[in-house]
Amino acid sequence: MNSIKKIAYVIRKIYNLPFLILITIGNFYSKFIKIFDKRNYDTFWEEVLQKNVDKKISKTILIPEVKKEIRFYTPTKISAYRAKTFFTKEPETLEWMSSRGSHTKVLYDVGANMGIYTIYYAKMFQSKVYAFEPSYRNLDLLAKNVNLNLLNENVSIISNPISKKFIFSNFFQLRSIAGDAGATFDDNQIEKKS
Repeated sequence: MNSIKKIAYVIRKIYNLPFLILITIGNFYSKFIKIFDKRNYDTFWEEVLQKNVDKKISKTILIPEVKKEIRFYTPTKISAYRAKTFFTKEPETLEWMSSRGSHTKVLYDVGANMGIYTIYYAKMFQSKVYAFEPSYRNLDLLAKNVNLNLLNENVSIISNPISKKFIFSNFFQLRSIAGDAGATFDDNQIEKKS
């Protein structure tokens, strides 16, 4: 099994090589332009890359019970994985929401991440959702997903962490990757690792 992983790793590196070459050329050209253009137009390359990243939208996911569609903004591997495994990763959570939710009940999604359950509940029941997500990278995903699914009236995004006590403390995020769940609030163990 270990040799299969090594082969897959090598194949992945090979088919990513053209992208890495293009990115290197683009970065070099951007630095070259900066020598001549002092008005900060050298960020054109970054804007082109960002526009392409912003086009990364998951396939349409159908909620069979209500025949409604949802989609997710997926600029990273982890966010694409979350969208792809929407029905299979935590089916008990979806079942719990489906059996207990209604258009008159509010959902508090604590640690909303990119908003998978927020979007599902708001679409399924046309209900109000309060989505708590303190990670700045996930906030961007969450806001884009709410907007993409036309749920701005149903979803309120709160960028504060939830705690058992009212305190001011440190928020720790181990990796700065959109869709990642490695963050915690007021946790000294995480502080020692970072």
